[in-house]
Amino acid sequence: MNLEDVITVTKPTFPDATDADIASAFGAIDTAALTAAEEPLWTHETWNRKTPINGVSAADVLAKRNDIPDTGKVVIVKRDGNIVMFQPHDPNQPGFAPIVDGAATGTQMTAKAVTEAVDSQTLQLVATAIQNLT
Repeated sequence: MNLEDVITVTKPTFPDATDADIASAFGAIDTAALTAAEEPLWTHETWNRKTPINGVSAADVLAKRNDIPDTGKVVIVKRDGNIVMFQPHDPNQPGFAPIVDGAATGTQMTAKAVTEAVDSQTLQLVATAIQNLT
């Protein structure tokens, strides 16, 4: 996330905040530290199609979902050990294209999730700093 993005997102909520106020709040945030704290919380794995998902048997998951291709990998992304994403098809392809490389897809999805989490934290910290100015 860059300053221009932060200003664009922050201005509608805080229309009286100046660009300098937002820049100052954003500049005070150590996004590298946020990223370093967030990254270890995220993991991914390729589902073996046998392990239950959130207490639901694999057979039931496979029977009840029509978006799981017969071939290909299914990627599970976890935050702090809890499943937050169950990805049965390639997120970079239209439709229900099978995932060919589960490890690579999981790595990509996890990296994106970390970035989104850090962006969200950054925006919250900027908002808090702007609120404290008033």
